[in-house]
Amino acid sequence: MVPSYLDSVWRTGANSPTKITFGEEVQVEGKNVPAGIYALYMIPGKEQWTMILSKDTALWGAFGYKEGNDLMRVSLKPTTLPMSMETMTFLIGNVKPTSCDVQLLWDRMMVSFHVTAEIDEKVMAQIDQAMKGEKPPYWQAANYYFENGKDINKAYEWVNKAIAARPEAYFMMTAKAKMELKMGKTSEAIETAKQAMELARKEKDNNYIAQNEKIIAEASAKK
Repeated sequence: MVPSYLDSVWRTGANSPTKITFGEEVQVEGKNVPAGIYALYMIPGKEQWTMILSKDTALWGAFGYKEGNDLMRVSLKPTTLPMSMETMTFLIGNVKPTSCDVQLLWDRMMVSFHVTAEIDEKVMAQIDQAMKGEKPPYWQAANYYFENGKDINKAYEWVNKAIAARPEAYFMMTAKAKMELKMGKTSEAIETAKQAMELARKEKDNNYIAQNEKIIAEASAKK
């Protein structure tokens, strides 16, 4: 059950406080958090909760907790769940290349906080370096460029090279069809999506079958 004590520091679990580790500097609810390990505390309230990241990770529970060791505090608004969670559960939701939500679910309540990371500059530098190697990662580079709004022409060039090496890779072909659709190459998008869909059907991959059906429908509507 959600803690009945309100407006008191809670260790967000049993025994030792829950700990959270960030491998690099991130932003939590818009506030900078250096890489490191932090103890996660909460102050439950009727209308809002306060989430605390503490630099003191050696405590048992909240005994000896000192506000002076806080790295940050943010206010969070809890939401009501449509079902009951008997066991307190943490989930990582809404995962994107540069962000996610850390969600705490317990009883009929969920409280979550948003985490973002500025990784684009690092990834772009890694791609530039990797593309100079003997085995350029054409697919990975093409997918990152497309998913993150980079040079679509370069992404298209790379995905074609990736498919040439792995013509059976329908997931790459699906990405190529999406690029063609975005580039206004509707006829090409339809043809590529049909090929990808046939390969996906052989593997009974309903997810990619549906994706390519959608591409074909959207491209046909634009012709």
